[in-house]
Amino acid sequence: MPASLHALRFDPNSFRQLCQLFNDLGLSEYSDVMLMNEVDLAMFSTLNEGDLKMIGVPALHARKLMLQAINGLKNPASAGREEKVNCNKPFR
Repeated sequence: MPASLHALRFDPNSFRQLCQLFNDLGLSEYSDVMLMNEVDLAMFSTLNEGDLKMIGVPALHARKLMLQAINGLKNPASAGREEKVNCNKPFR
């Protein structure tokens, strides 16, 4: 089997890593959605917002957390960096 086709196969170990990531994010309820769609960590890192909606992630908050995680997987240097907001400044 060509390596490119092998790379597309669902990997149970990679799925367990994805489940751990979801546990860390407080999104463990979406593990079943990923399993039903055969999404492991490698496939998860390729998803966009439209993909998440299509496979059954309806909540905006959950999608945004997942997209941040995906960005962190793609760009490990930017993982964990949050935008700073000055909450003491008056809102206009």
